[in-house]
Amino acid sequence: MRKRFNKSIATIQLLLFLISVTVLLTQTALASNQNYIDLSYGQIKGDFSTQETTTLSSVSAVIGWYNANVNTSVSFSYIDLDINSINTESGIGDVVLKVGTSFTFPQNKFNVSPSLAIKLPTADETRLLGTGETDLGAYLNINHPCKTFICGLSLGYIKMGDAPRLDYNNIVNISLTGFKHFNKLGLGMTMQHQTALFDGQKNPLLFGIDAFYLLSSDYGLYTNIQTGLNDAAPDTGFRLGFILWV
Repeated sequence: MRKRFNKSIATIQLLLFLISVTVLLTQTALASNQNYIDLSYGQIKGDFSTQETTTLSSVSAVIGWYNANVNTSVSFSYIDLDINSINTESGIGDVVLKVGTSFTFPQNKFNVSPSLAIKLPTADETRLLGTGETDLGAYLNINHPCKTFICGLSLGYIKMGDAPRLDYNNIVNISLTGFKHFNKLGLGMTMQHQTALFDGQKNPLLFGIDAFYLLSSDYGLYTNIQTGLNDAAPDTGFRLGFILWV
């Protein structure tokens, strides 16, 4: 049960990590009103308030489509999970579908982007690469110019599907962000708070740094580095990616 408990936390943390690093990309794609393909590699590591250290790596692909103010995306991943360098699993991860829109209010310069997501249980839950259940998410991103940078508030709610013998709590996610453009370079910082996945666990708190560099009008590179601020969060996490507008 402990190994299943630890792997479940690590897998859910990966999905939340993927969501957090795509906020900047979504805003950039919306601004250019273009479709995109995003390829990336990421890793998180930590004990997640257990006695076992889990390292979870993933190769991910996200395809996004934009039509006027409506945006949709589908993400795929291949996961490699390692516990204490002894127990390992690898395979296809869950598929995440997302649809949203964006509203701009010129009079006060606010940009509001609501979205909905569904996680399809395509991962093999018998190998503990996923929960084997469908999860639903609702998100709201609010951005506003703050003098020389853009500040933002991101709210999220994930309705977890309960796996056999495990009772997941639904997750509330709150993030404060700051972002600044320097011609082709963009830099950002994020403070992220999540409610605990299980009763009796602490709420994870993370700090992240984002960077994006526009190589041309058609493609760019990005990276995200996160560190946990308490023992319920991953110790470290990073993601490196390439995005192509088509």
